[in-house]
Amino acid sequence: MSFLNPFALLAMAAVAVPLFLHFFNLRQPRTVEFSSLAFVKELKESAVQRVRIKEWLLLALRMLAIASLVMAFAQPTLTSTIGDMGASAPTAHAVVVDNSLSMAADGPGGAYFDQAVQKAQGVLGTVEEDDEVLLWPTARSGARPPEPTANTGVARQTLAELAPQAGARP
Repeated sequence: MSFLNPFALLAMAAVAVPLFLHFFNLRQPRTVEFSSLAFVKELKESAVQRVRIKEWLLLALRMLAIASLVMAFAQPTLTSTIGDMGASAPTAHAVVVDNSLSMAADGPGGAYFDQAVQKAQGVLGTVEEDDEVLLWPTARSGARPPEPTANTGVARQTLAELAPQAGARP
């Protein structure tokens, strides 16, 4: 297993913060002996034990929550090639292409729509054999949404057939 953000693991030191707070917050109550409270003393000891167990469980849960957040920010990934796990897992790619009429305007590198199509072709170049591709134009005719496909040739052809048109949805 590797991490996409390994420096986030440095924050794992924050797991010790609840532990330090727990130990520094332990207060020893001052005892004052009364003869009439002898019966209450036995009840107090059993109640204190229950409270201590609850405090330790709460401490463990707090530390686990912090450790879980740190691991989430570190983004663990599987890089093993054992079996079908790891980097060879199929993925889904969603490519949204703005083909509204405003994209027909010329920019510093040519028409904005042509630049968007080139970027989308670059994304389609990273698609592997078992991956799915969803090409979603912002302005499209018909009410049915586009379907994902496992055939990159179909996605490339659909991308080549796109042209700026009216009817872009927000």
